[in-house]
Amino acid sequence: MNTPWVTQPPRKRAVRGRRKKSEGIAKDEILRAAQRLFPRQNIHEISLRAIAREAEVDPALVLYYFASKEDLLFEALGATLRPLLKGVFRTGPLRPGVGKNAVTQFLRFWDSEARGKTFATLIQTAASEGRLARGLRKFFAAQIAKQFIGRLAEDELPTRVGLVATQLFGLAGARYVFRLEPIASASIETLARSIGPTLDRYLLEPMAA
Repeated sequence: MNTPWVTQPPRKRAVRGRRKKSEGIAKDEILRAAQRLFPRQNIHEISLRAIAREAEVDPALVLYYFASKEDLLFEALGATLRPLLKGVFRTGPLRPGVGKNAVTQFLRFWDSEARGKTFATLIQTAASEGRLARGLRKFFAAQIAKQFIGRLAEDELPTRVGLVATQLFGLAGARYVFRLEPIASASIETLARSIGPTLDRYLLEPMAA
C-alpha cells in the first residue's frame, strides 16, 4: 500500500521533556512504537498522541510521516512482514518443497505467545471494521505478491498469490485466533507436511482452465 506523504513538514516546536531527534530516527521510533502498541489493544482505542508519547516525539510528526492511523498500521506491519516473507518464500526458482518451507517458516514466526497474540489482535480488529479489513487483505496480498514477481507468470500471479494468502492466513487464523483443534496444538512439522503440498500445487502446478 502506498503511503501518502506530506510534502512540507509542519513547523516543529520543542516538546518539553522529550529529546530532539533527527527525522529518520523519529520515523523509525514511531514505527517501533506502533509495533509495540498495536498488538496490545484494538487499533481504534489507540490515539496518535499515545503513539507519539510512546515514541517520545512531537505528535505533529506522526501525521507528518503517516497520513492516518491505518497507514501507520500498514507501515508497521510491512516492517514486520517483509523480512518474514523473504524467509518464507526464499529466492530463486520455485521447486517442490517450497510449500513445506513456507508453512514451517510462517508458523515459526507466529508461534510465540506474543506474536500469536499480535496476529489474533490484528485479525479481530480487522473483522470489526470493513474498510480496514479490505485494506489488510490488499496489503497482505501485495506483500506476498512482491516475493513472486519474476518467478510466476504475470497473468497467473494474482490468482496464485491469492490462493497462497488464503491458505497461510486461514491457517494462522485457525491456530491463533479461533484456537481450533487439532490445528491449535499440532506441531509445526505436522502442519507443514500436511499443508505444504497444497501450497506446492498452488504455486507449481498448471492453473485449472
